[in-house]
Amino acid sequence: MSFNECEKLMQGKSFFEFVYGKIARDQKNRFVEKGKDYVDIIPYENESVRVIPIWKDININALDIQDEIDLSSEIIMNGEMNQVYLVYPKNDQFTKHIEIKIPFLENACKDGYKIKVIPYSLQSIIKLKERKYGTAFNQHNK
Repeated sequence: MSFNECEKLMQGKSFFEFVYGKIARDQKNRFVEKGKDYVDIIPYENESVRVIPIWKDININALDIQDEIDLSSEIIMNGEMNQVYLVYPKNDQFTKHIEIKIPFLENACKDGYKIKVIPYSLQSIIKLKERKYGTAFNQHNK
């Protein structure tokens, strides 16, 4: 699915609210806290994760995410979280997560750190629209 097709599916809905809603739905083994532009997942027994949903088209061959990587590094260096997941809409070229390694964090973080760029599927929106409009919706929007 292209980024433009994703935009049509969202129809003005916030990508942040969509991601938050999906994460908040399952709280049986964790707490979920919603910040201004992030979602913190705080499991009962594992390390916490900050999820930052970003509505931006990702070109896997020319990543333009330096600002987001800088923000993630700052969050880790400030001790807010050791894991930051940058979540973007999935597209035809961006289908697998990418782990980002930062040399100065390798040395600075004794307990480790993780920065991942994650493709987030809008499949549940497609399913909702198919239920509402029939299976022709998905065929029409390809």
